[in-house]
Amino acid sequence: MAGINIALVAAEMQRYVVQNKNVVKADFARSLNVPIDNYCRKVTKIQGAYQVLHSLMTHVVQGFAPTWQPLGEFHVKDKELKNFHQKINFAFKPADVLGTFLAEWYEEDKKPTDKEIAKRIIDWLMTQITDDVALLSMIGEYDSVNATGKFGFSINGFNKLVADLLANTTHPCFHIPLDAITESNVVDQFRAFERGLPKILKKKIKQIHCSENVKELYGIAYFNEYGVNPSYTDSDKLKSPLGKREIIGHDDMADDVMFATVDGNMLNLLDINNPATITDIQTQDYDVKVFGEFWKGWDFLINEAVCVADFGENAVRGLGDDALMSLYYPHEPLEEEEEEEEEEEIVPESINVTPATVSIAQGASQQFTAAVLPSGASQEVEWSIESATGLTISSSGLVETTESTPAGEYDVTATSAENGEITGTAVLTVTE
Repeated sequence: MAGINIALVAAEMQRYVVQNKNVVKADFARSLNVPIDNYCRKVTKIQGAYQVLHSLMTHVVQGFAPTWQPLGEFHVKDKELKNFHQKINFAFKPADVLGTFLAEWYEEDKKPTDKEIAKRIIDWLMTQITDDVALLSMIGEYDSVNATGKFGFSINGFNKLVADLLANTTHPCFHIPLDAITESNVVDQFRAFERGLPKILKKKIKQIHCSENVKELYGIAYFNEYGVNPSYTDSDKLKSPLGKREIIGHDDMADDVMFATVDGNMLNLLDINNPATITDIQTQDYDVKVFGEFWKGWDFLINEAVCVADFGENAVRGLGDDALMSLYYPHEPLEEEEEEEEEEEIVPESINVTPATVSIAQGASQQFTAAVLPSGASQEVEWSIESATGLTISSSGLVETTESTPAGEYDVTATSAENGEITGTAVLTVTE
């Protein structure tokens, strides 16, 4: 093959895009669906700035009296959501593929529908778009000066969104003070984060978002401390220590970012009126140029319903405003009058019985002890042993035998008084 005709390559790509318009649009839409979008609610018909409202009403129910005594307030709060106009300006030189297997897909004697070169290049372009958007979803930080012509400045990712939440005083997030996370304190910090959640949201929040690195630290530390994996179920989902909330780890999320919110409050901002599309394919000099554009953005619908770990030295729990706390969290004590919240129940997961194996002679006795894990769970257990003549066990785990107890092996079982499905066993051997 002497060379590749640049005009014919561009024409073939243009023809492929036109003839497979729906396929290309669907591929483009899929390429924009990145991991964080799985936890976001789609908001469509948005281009640039978009105003949203949420309303709050205070208590209205009171005892009856034949006089007008108004009770209750109605508040409407607005927020501006924003997505960002993105473009694709990609150029390649067909001559660069000579001598590679890509050249085999350009065969001038084949029908346009049989050529592979256009489809392959479009597929690779979509794959790169996916990788770029996934990275931007975390590290992106919009900067109008650098947005055009550079990567990383065209959109706000979650590292920036969460930093802005912590600094926002008009629509503040719910701050939860934490210490900087380390290998030695990561389990305690997750527990402190859950303890810091406002009461009204505790049963509504099902997930905690953090970096993949912090998630891995938590899994390792939990296993090292308790000897079990923190899954609590047969699935592979990592769960938090108190509320058994799923821990979501994100690649490229900063290690000092941790947040949780209610379902539907994380938003994926799209524009279905101007869907992602390849707008043109041109040639210039030795290049084939591909043009595309789309709108994309992420945000939270209600900032006040987002609970964010605050690692600042002077961090204060809550919204940072007594009036807003009374409006959004009327039953949450203010900082100056906050009382120690009742400890969330830590459920038993396993029981270690000591000694695990032991031999005693007929007529002797043996004391067994049980340790329920995690250590914060109720340590109350009920003891039992296989039935045999002269063989008994007390409520404290003391096994006693008699001269008539048959020689053999007997299972000693400790059962959690809180959850009868959690047990631990040891083996007692009685010898003659």
